[in-house]
Amino acid sequence: MESKNIKQTNEYKRRINTVLDHLERHYASEQNLEILAGIANFSPFHFHRIFKAIVGESLYKYIQRIRIEKAAHQLKYQKQKSVTAIALDCGFSNSASFARTFKEYFAISATAWRKTPEQRFSKNCKVQSKHWQKNSISSLYIDPETNQKQWNLDMLTRKNVTIEVSDLPEVQLAYLRHIGPFKGQQKKWAQLFEKLMTWGAARDLVSCPGTRFFTVFRDALKITDFEKFKSDVCISVPPGSKSDGDIGTSVLPSGKYASAHFEIDADEYQQAWDILYSDWLPGSGYMPDDRCAFEEYLNDPNQHPQNKHVIKIYIPVTPI
Repeated sequence: MESKNIKQTNEYKRRINTVLDHLERHYASEQNLEILAGIANFSPFHFHRIFKAIVGESLYKYIQRIRIEKAAHQLKYQKQKSVTAIALDCGFSNSASFARTFKEYFAISATAWRKTPEQRFSKNCKVQSKHWQKNSISSLYIDPETNQKQWNLDMLTRKNVTIEVSDLPEVQLAYLRHIGPFKGQQKKWAQLFEKLMTWGAARDLVSCPGTRFFTVFRDALKITDFEKFKSDVCISVPPGSKSDGDIGTSVLPSGKYASAHFEIDADEYQQAWDILYSDWLPGSGYMPDDRCAFEEYLNDPNQHPQNKHVIKIYIPVTPI
C-alpha cells in the first residue's frame, strides 16, 4: 500500500504534468505565472519551487528551451519558412533575441543549423550499427485495398520495410511520464506498463484484446538533451477516463501519420527510427509537423521465439 508521502509526490507529478501538457500545446503564447500555477492547482508562491523540483529546471528555462527546440525542429524540416517567421511562431519577440538565444543553446547560428545535414544535439550520441546500412526507396505505390500511399524500402540487410501514410483517429491515453534517457530502459518500461495495467484493470479500463501500448515522445528525438527528454509510457483507455495520482490522461491527436512496421532486436530501435527520418522522409514529399512521434508495441518480446520486438513507429507528417 502506498505511503502518504508517495501518494503526495505522485499527485504533485500529475499536477505538474498537466502544466507540461499545456505548455506543449501553447509554448508560443505569452505565459502567465498565475495561470500556470492555477492549472497545477498550486499557489504561485510555491509553484516555481515545485516545478523545478519535479522537472529539473526552472519554469523560465523550461519554456525557453521548449521554444528554441521547437524552432530548431522547424528550421530543419520547414525549409520554406524564413528564420524570422519561425522565431515569431515559436514565441520570440524578435529575430535578434531568437538569434542570440539559439546560438547560446546550440553554439551555432540558426542559418548554419538549417544548412547542416542531420544535425543532432551534441550531448546525444547517435548510435550507428554495421548491420543497418543506408536504404534506398524502391517504389511508391497506392495500396488497392486502402487507397493509401505506401513506400517499399529495400534494405541491404535483405529485409523489407513498408511505410504507409494514412489518417489516424484520435486515441485516448493514460500515461506515466519519464524524464531522462530512455535508451536501454526495457526493464523500467516494463515496470511502468505493469503499473498502468494494474491501475487500468482496477478501474475496468483495459481489455484483452483491445488495449494498445505506446510510448509517446514529447520532445524532438534529435534535438533535446536526453537528460531532459520527456517520454510518456501509455495505454489506450476509453474516452472520458480520469487521471489519478501520477497517472495522467492525454490524447494522441488525429491526423496524417507515416507509419512503419518492424520486427527488431532490443538494440535496433534507433536504426528503425533512422530509416523513417533519414532514409524515407527526405524524398517522401512530406515533412514532420508539431505533433508528437510515437511507438506502438504489438507483442511481448519474451513470448517471441527470438525475443524480437514487434513495433510500429509513427511520425506526424504534412505535405511539403
